[in-house]
Order: sequence, then structure tokens, then C-alpha cells
Amino acid sequence: MPTYDPLKHHRKSIRLKGYDYTKEGCYFITLNVRDRIHLFGKIVDAKMHPNTFGNIVLAEWEKTPIIRKNITLGSYILMPDHFHAIVQIDYQIPSASKSISAFQSPSQTLGAIVRGFKGTVTKQVKSIIRKEREKRGTTKTEGIGQGKDDVRAKDIDKDLDGDLDRFGRANCNSPQRPSQQPPIDLSKIDLSKSIWQRDYYDRIIRNEREYHNTSNYILNNPLKWEEKRRKEDR
Repeated sequence: MPTYDPLKHHRKSIRLKGYDYTKEGCYFITLNVRDRIHLFGKIVDAKMHPNTFGNIVLAEWEKTPIIRKNITLGSYILMPDHFHAIVQIDYQIPSASKSISAFQSPSQTLGAIVRGFKGTVTKQVKSIIRKEREKRGTTKTEGIGQGKDDVRAKDIDKDLDGDLDRFGRANCNSPQRPSQQPPIDLSKIDLSKSIWQRDYYDRIIRNEREYHNTSNYILNNPLKWEEKRRKEDR
């Protein structure tokens, strides 16, 4: 068993120390794809065009207030390699247990909401990739494929109704940038890990003005993405 190294294995939390994430309030969250792969679709003409993986993200997020009755969704936006959203916890749900161990997370915390969402999306995305690898007789259904085990987005797209936007052509050629967006290689998705980065970012929204500004920031993300890419292309 590897020796525990406190310097190597320590991870600094990005949660606000001492803050009760079960309490009523609004939170701005950002979830990034592992290695910032453009997994969920593409931006064209300042609009997000989700692929099949992106549609899974959207469908699961929209189920959140159905699964958790004390949650209201604010503005949210899916981007090629990340997801922004405002989450509002309307009221606390009493725990079934009178006391909660320091090693247990209340099921209604912001962290629990995010973990459940990330886990469900990861499971569905990896299931699709795994089935495609197995259909081709691949032997490596975990980790990164090698050689004949590689499953490229264009191969999956070709098999599934020829719809190039359904899967990983998140970086496919666009009129604006024809040479900088090759299709992503889905064999780079490590099926032994989450498709998301380990943690997530959150900010507490403390007033109406901040809520309005955050909502505008979220909804304007595709436009900002295009503006940034245009500057990079100059």
C-alpha cells in the first residue's frame, strides 16, 4: 500500500470555511470537465450547440428540482468544457438523524447536490463510450485506449445516424476557425475516473444585484467565448 504523504495528498478545500451550505440562499457554481476537454458540444455564432453528452448534462440538471423539492434552479449555461449555474436552496430539510457525524455529509447540502449530479452524468457518459468500445470488440474498457482500441468521435458519429453533433465533435470545424478544431478523441476519456474535475467552484450570492449580475454573466458566456476565440485567432 502506498505511503501517505501529507504534502502530496493534501487537497485544499475551495469551500468557504465555516459556512453552512445547507442554509437557504443562492449559490453560483462552476463545474469543469476533466482536462478541459470540449466534451459537451460547440459554440457557433455565439450559441451553444450541445451534442449527446451535452444533452445528458442539461436533462439531468433540469431533474434537480424534481429530485430535491427544496431546490430552485436559476440561470444556467452549458459550455463545451464547463457548466455554470445558479442554485437556490429554498428551505432546509430536517435530517432523519438528530446528530450528523463530522464524517457524514447532510444529503441536502450544496456539495451533495453537485456530487449527485456529477455522478449521474458521468455514469451515463461513460456507459455510452464503454458500449461503443465493446461493440468494436475492444479489450480496454477502462482507462485510455491504445491502437486498435481507440474509439474516435467521428467513428461513433458515423455509426449513430451520421449525426456529427451527437457525440464528441465538440471541436469540429466551424466557418470561423476551420483549422483549429479537430474532433476530440474519445479514447482520451479515462473510464476509471469521473468526466469532471475533482472539485467545483462556488460563490455565495448575497443580494439581488449580485444575482442579476451573475445571471447576466452566465447567459453571456457563449458570446464571451466567441469574443475570446476571435482575439486568439488574430
